[in-house]
Amino acid sequence: MGGGTRSAFGYLYQYAATAEYFLRFLSEHATAALLVEPTALASGGVAADDDIVDFAVELNSVVVDKVQVKGSAEPQSHQVYPGEAKMVFDRLSGCTTSRATLLTNRPLSSGLSEQCGRLEDAGGAVTTFAHPAPQPADSSPTRLIIVDGRSIDDLADALAERIRGLRGDHALSQGESSARIVATVLLNHIFRSAAGAAASRLTAHEVMEIVKRPDAEIAHATGSFDWGIPINGIPTFASTVPRVERLGEILNAIGHPAQAQRPRVAVLSGLTGYGKSALAADFCHLHSNCYEFICWIDCRDDTLIVSNVRRRTEELTRVRLGHREDPAERFLATLAAHRGPWLIVFDGAAARRDIERFLPTRGNGSVLVTTTNETGWWPGVPRIDTGVFTPAEAETCFASYAGLDPATVHPGISDIVERLGWMPLAVSMAGLYFGNAAGTIGELSQDYFAELHALEDEGAVPPGVDNKTAYAAIDHAVRRLGAGIGPSSALDVRMAQALLQRASLLAPELIPLNYLIAATPESMLLRLGRFPDPEVANGATRRRYISIFRTQSIAHRVLVDDVEADSEVAETIEIHPLVQEIVRELFLRQIPPARLGEQLTMMMSVLIGWMSRMRYRNAFFAVDQLASHAEQLLR
Repeated sequence: MGGGTRSAFGYLYQYAATAEYFLRFLSEHATAALLVEPTALASGGVAADDDIVDFAVELNSVVVDKVQVKGSAEPQSHQVYPGEAKMVFDRLSGCTTSRATLLTNRPLSSGLSEQCGRLEDAGGAVTTFAHPAPQPADSSPTRLIIVDGRSIDDLADALAERIRGLRGDHALSQGESSARIVATVLLNHIFRSAAGAAASRLTAHEVMEIVKRPDAEIAHATGSFDWGIPINGIPTFASTVPRVERLGEILNAIGHPAQAQRPRVAVLSGLTGYGKSALAADFCHLHSNCYEFICWIDCRDDTLIVSNVRRRTEELTRVRLGHREDPAERFLATLAAHRGPWLIVFDGAAARRDIERFLPTRGNGSVLVTTTNETGWWPGVPRIDTGVFTPAEAETCFASYAGLDPATVHPGISDIVERLGWMPLAVSMAGLYFGNAAGTIGELSQDYFAELHALEDEGAVPPGVDNKTAYAAIDHAVRRLGAGIGPSSALDVRMAQALLQRASLLAPELIPLNYLIAATPESMLLRLGRFPDPEVANGATRRRYISIFRTQSIAHRVLVDDVEADSEVAETIEIHPLVQEIVRELFLRQIPPARLGEQLTMMMSVLIGWMSRMRYRNAFFAVDQLASHAEQLLR
């Protein structure tokens, strides 16, 4: 393990231990305060120097406990020896009678154990020792060593559990999803205090204000949180509104250990545009530390289902499978044998039969299926209806995308989101329009819905969309691609529109950005004996197009974490199926048939060349990825 990794683990353990320790103390002392990385204790006679105390606990403005945290990613290989303990306590000693504590996940050496006296044992996980062993008359030792044998995941679970208990004491929601979001916010406050970006002293009142936030405020506080780097291929969505109630339902259905090695399964259903995938991704990121691994399997194409399962099986077994080998049996055997817990997400499954042979029936894990299909699933499996936003969620989402001050009441928003049917995709795209336009909510609302009325077309609304205005809102966003980035980028916007039009003719997921750029040249000389080779476009160019797509939340960037992750097809974009359908409809309306034939010929010739080269490299997942787009072009 590298030095950077050890250092990162040390800080992670320190701040999680700090939060859990203080909340435990707070449950018995309501007026306590937490001092994070205090730097003035030596001058006050509390400690021998300022660098030894990681955190201290204050009671009635007096420091009663000063703590040094020593965490190791490999605790069994790094015991605590007598010399190290003596040095810590010597540096923690001061003129005051405050208690000195060494908190560690490392076991004590036999020599140090002989010097200490065991005081408490919390079920074998957390053990408290007095150093040195207390005398019979010594009822309150001033030097303690706390050995916490819990893993970082168990520590995070304990922190969330303490938050749930405190919220229950104040008659607030005790959902595990809410508790984990609160834990994240609390750890962020502690980290900012340690970094000097906020006050180092957190009072009990300030901590409880964080812990006692209602669910609506929790969602509001984390409204603009971006999940960041993909974890095992999980999509990254900027979650403007964590849907706490739905997350709680998913957790109740699959968030607890499997019984008798039978995985828990839940089906998340809802109409197109209702945010099923975003909700599943939020759950994965929020609970990523609860699972040994998470597999996200895109199920919108039969070929890609098999390819994704093969790729995940190769990652888990470290065995390369043949391109023609059916990975189902080995995938299920691997899951059954793995210690877990694990989570498998089948995203966008059309029907039970599409994923039946890949569904694990044994193993320590859970399965989440997202689908637009409400019927035909397994008897007894809970089905969670995604539904539209609540009015409050819709208003929060709209305000976030529109860049409005969340602390200010905007009366016109409620009418706007109601007219959009509270549909998540339509609300977010409408918010972008208002954010990129100049004017008040009232002024823009009248113009916006007038434009939507002109776009409404009863015959053009796809099946599954029961709100014409919501459909028109998405249509409107597609037409305004690149709005708000300035006239100097007009050429780039037109190019991005051309890329998006061609992407609409492909499968909606894992569309290689480099391929799109290569297949959209100003001119192309076709040679039937030599098709184009894969190539990587300029990085600045790729980033520019991604930025333009994001002006209307049209496409999301997804990196393929595969063994060929450095290939030309690793950087992809993903378009919501409803958005893609609308783009394709608009494109086919305006392009002449002869011109469309030319475009399809160019796109297919590039695809053939790229597939041939990927097959030559034995990059089989890339071959299947490109083949799914070729099949879509031929339809």
